[in-house]
Amino acid sequence: MSTKEETSETESLHFFDPHFHIWNLSKNPPIHDVNILFPPNNDPNYTLAKYEAEFQGNDDNTDAVIPCTHIGGVFIEAMSVCYPSEENINCQCLEEASWVIETIRRDNCNNKEYVVVGSVCLEADDASETLRSLAALSGEVSFVGIRQIVNKDPSWPRNGVRDDFLTNLKWQNGYSLLANHQLSFDLQCNPSQFTTAAKFISNHPNIPVIVNHMGCFLGKDLEDDSSWKGLEDLAALSHVFIKISMLCYTHKDWDTKGKGREETFN
Repeated sequence: MSTKEETSETESLHFFDPHFHIWNLSKNPPIHDVNILFPPNNDPNYTLAKYEAEFQGNDDNTDAVIPCTHIGGVFIEAMSVCYPSEENINCQCLEEASWVIETIRRDNCNNKEYVVVGSVCLEADDASETLRSLAALSGEVSFVGIRQIVNKDPSWPRNGVRDDFLTNLKWQNGYSLLANHQLSFDLQCNPSQFTTAAKFISNHPNIPVIVNHMGCFLGKDLEDDSSWKGLEDLAALSHVFIKISMLCYTHKDWDTKGKGREETFN
């Protein structure tokens, strides 16, 4: 392990955040669902500047063994938990992506590297049209992928009254369209869904897949051999990757016990 004495004054650990959110609940009408998303620190407008400010202490910490420098990140949609009673929210998905791209263009004063992963109701009849519209947003800020949360049993807000998307034919057809636009897919599912996901994803090797939140393991899943077998099935696919984030999720009170992070949905 490096010591402070062994570290040059110019050495810095560059941190590219693979998973962050910003949102504005003060817009009228709001883009996001105010009944689902929370206002961080009671501020309904969690801006890019406020997000970047959270890294300021690390960037300026000269006592750190290796100072950390935040260089950018991947905005991840927050729409696929919103409006659970509405069957199709693709208009809101497009609005969210347009808003965040414009926000980054306007407020990225430090010229950091940001890309955007939006959302689509892939099972909807207008999925193809929505994907074309989203892909067309890419420019100064790149639109690179789609996330549609698919956690089922236990289900995240939009999924409780719907079929398991991973086995839904209309959803599967929508998923296949991602390859037409060179878009990746951020996979957020339960460990109990890993095996099903791996079987389906293996049929689409041209769509890169990023497993979210270290697989969303809960405490009970850590002792379930089938969960680990499912993760091995995903790991065997060369186009599947996993991101290190939300490690606290295994704790039963993960949403209230995190230091300074009382996030309900991420």
